[in-house]
Amino acid sequence: MSQQCLLFLLLAIRPFVSAASDSKLLDVSQTRTLVIAALPETVKRLPGLDVAPGPVEKDRCVTLEVLWANPGVGSAHVDFYTVDLHTGAIWRGVTGLLSLISSPSLRTTQRKLWKVTGACEADYQDAVKKHQCGY
Repeated sequence: MSQQCLLFLLLAIRPFVSAASDSKLLDVSQTRTLVIAALPETVKRLPGLDVAPGPVEKDRCVTLEVLWANPGVGSAHVDFYTVDLHTGAIWRGVTGLLSLISSPSLRTTQRKLWKVTGACEADYQDAVKKHQCGY
């Protein structure tokens, strides 16, 4: 390949490489915000509500466990939520049984966080379609 062709190719792909390198991931506090936004109002009122993140998987996914301070006999576990750290797409459930969560308030929160990650609606739809955080 001639040097001119190589230079042209590099200049042509530069915007795409730059855009990809500008992408950032959400941090733990931001994923907690998303999970809280996804919870039903009755769950948000449980005493001692806590959101405990697990390790980052596949370089862009984290599963968080929602717990509460159950004063009686029974589980303190409420549910699991898995968050795509680039788009903020969020699924509820456990391995193999994940279901996408969406609501107007959650979508508003996700869109606000896209300013941090550089994601957009197309990225979100792609993450949902490919189910990158699914198993």
